[in-house]
Amino acid sequence: MAIHIVNDQTFAINAVDLTSHLIDLEVSETAALLNSTTQGVANQTRFRGKKHFTARVRLQQDYASSLVHDTIQAVLDANPAQETMTLGASTTAGDVSYTGEWTIGDYTSIPGGEGMAEIEISIEAAGAITVGAVV
Repeated sequence: MAIHIVNDQTFAINAVDLTSHLIDLEVSETAALLNSTTQGVANQTRFRGKKHFTARVRLQQDYASSLVHDTIQAVLDANPAQETMTLGASTTAGDVSYTGEWTIGDYTSIPGGEGMAEIEISIEAAGAITVGAVV
């Protein structure tokens, strides 16, 4: 088994590149496991349902330029609030990306406590997501 390193994560909303403010990015793919057992089968059988993508993005807030806040707030103010977002990472095995319609669920615009202004957003797929294969 090879060990792979993730580096150069990227994040953009509607072609606004927020990569320079990106601290961390996590993308998850889930699906329901549906029971397909028929009568007389000794063991339960299952199949995978439709995919569902979620992501957590941590960013360094930039109150001086307001690039991060203004970009995210524009998505939250839109109706419907779904925008084209690209999330990606370079790895030692190649690049992977998730592009398509996403919507922002939660947005912590002002973090608690003192220190670095790190904010977090949670996003969910709101349409078809194109997964760029690791090459």
